[in-house]
Amino acid sequence: MASPLMQKKNPMLRLFFLVLSIARFVSSFSNTPAQSVPFCRTTTITINHKNDALFSTRNSNHPKAHRQQNQTPLHMSTPTKKQSSSTTADEEANPLEPVGSKFFGGAAEKEVLFDSDIEDRADEVLLSSSESGFRKFDDGNAFPEEFSRRVAMNVQSEINGVLYEEEESQDGGGDGRMNLVQRLTGPDSDMYEKSGKSMQWSTPLGGGGGDASSPLEELSKAMEYYNRIDVSVISAKNIAEDGDKRTVELRWVISAVWPNAWESRVVITGTSTLVVAEDTMQILKQTDALDNGDGNDMVGALKDQLPPRFWDVYHIGMSPSAELMQRLTPTGEKNRKGLFSKYDLFEIPSRYVLKPSMVDNSDGREMRMAQALPNHAFSCVIKTVGPRKQRYVATSPLEVQIEAGVQTEAKKKKSRITWTVAVPAQLSSGFQWPLPANEEVEEEDGTEDEEEENPLFAASEPTDFQTQYELAPRRLVATLPYGGNPQDAEVTNVRRQLYESVVRDNLKPKLDEKGRPRFFFLQNEVKTCFTEGGLGMAVYEWRPEFLNGNEVGIDLELD
Repeated sequence: MASPLMQKKNPMLRLFFLVLSIARFVSSFSNTPAQSVPFCRTTTITINHKNDALFSTRNSNHPKAHRQQNQTPLHMSTPTKKQSSSTTADEEANPLEPVGSKFFGGAAEKEVLFDSDIEDRADEVLLSSSESGFRKFDDGNAFPEEFSRRVAMNVQSEINGVLYEEEESQDGGGDGRMNLVQRLTGPDSDMYEKSGKSMQWSTPLGGGGGDASSPLEELSKAMEYYNRIDVSVISAKNIAEDGDKRTVELRWVISAVWPNAWESRVVITGTSTLVVAEDTMQILKQTDALDNGDGNDMVGALKDQLPPRFWDVYHIGMSPSAELMQRLTPTGEKNRKGLFSKYDLFEIPSRYVLKPSMVDNSDGREMRMAQALPNHAFSCVIKTVGPRKQRYVATSPLEVQIEAGVQTEAKKKKSRITWTVAVPAQLSSGFQWPLPANEEVEEEDGTEDEEEENPLFAASEPTDFQTQYELAPRRLVATLPYGGNPQDAEVTNVRRQLYESVVRDNLKPKLDEKGRPRFFFLQNEVKTCFTEGGLGMAVYEWRPEFLNGNEVGIDLELD
């Protein structure tokens, strides 16, 4: 099962990797931090609430910590500091010098700076308790009916048993694996096993015949080929009923690490239509369909994800290839852009997202609140080096929305900033996901932090800081490339240009509750990093503005 793209011998590709190897070799003799090398810096950002330094692990999510975070403007050119989420008096007196990832040499730099004591103290950071977790199958928007919810739970349980049971037995449930390996028991369980070879199965995913007679067997075979594979059932609904037979549609996301040199992360979305015998919970028939094309175009789903993406190869050894947001060809005859239009038009399939938000009590552009994820979005820490370093999954891009004129509890009208973070299949395949803990910020002696508050946030209410998981619906969007940041003054002109272009092409902008177009900003320069403990890190890549690496977008009505 070798991809034609993997077999093709491209001289230019060979030359590219030769130059890459030479650059990495030369960088090993350089002692210059990445900050002094323009065009070559990777920044990993969250904020230390004690000294406003930048560091690579998550700190407290409490609003007080967030208020302290924003006392000084945050600029992407600020040098990074690597330090733990818990600092001693000696460490505060002698902070770590600014460090970063060397040119193509980030892994080596991290190993030199590794401190086992600091990593051990990272374990002391409070994670979300089970009471504050999000239970996927209790989400009424994703699983509105009881029968379809039961089917989805059992299918996910059986898939997790195949993909994660061996890993669970090896690591004893470390890193939250017990969250994934939840095997259901009872009369509803083992639906595929009960169905056996009598089940009719039609799929474009490579199975449906031959040696693999069921989806579970096909998954077992796929694990021998891919470096990693995760499957998440994200929604279910009843679509038909015929006597004792029920027809259920499951929506799923498959994420796999392709076995090539740069370990491409590919994401496939689609649906499975199951005909189930209600009394025995036996699957009689399953038909799979992809979201792209006619539902069977597997080559079309993979062709843009397998070749080496510049920014992933550029950061070899620093951060893994990211699960990129799916950009599907629009469906519907009216969803077409003009011949000379410069914007991109595409659909985003339904997916689970993490949505932290906050009320911006500043004047917006000066403080640059929307430029980086807030502290209350994070629910864990990630060990990236050392003997106990964790495997994590990155997703991209980060979406930012700024809604003006939101009335707060204090009866004031402010802007609310909402970040939309794609949840990877590794996390969403679990039955329960962590949410950031809302703990009081305390000093090391156990007393509450009483330092003076920033006057910009003195009037903040608890509801000003929110974080939630949400099943985002399918969207039709149009975007224009832009090289700046979400709160640049120039964004207004780009929005106007985009709005006029889509209206000219007879596309209908989607309006909010106040009748205003729904604009957003895509930060393609950001990778958000997850473990089974939730969101733990954000990696901000430096990109020259002239490359127009980010996007300004607008939501459109689906035909």
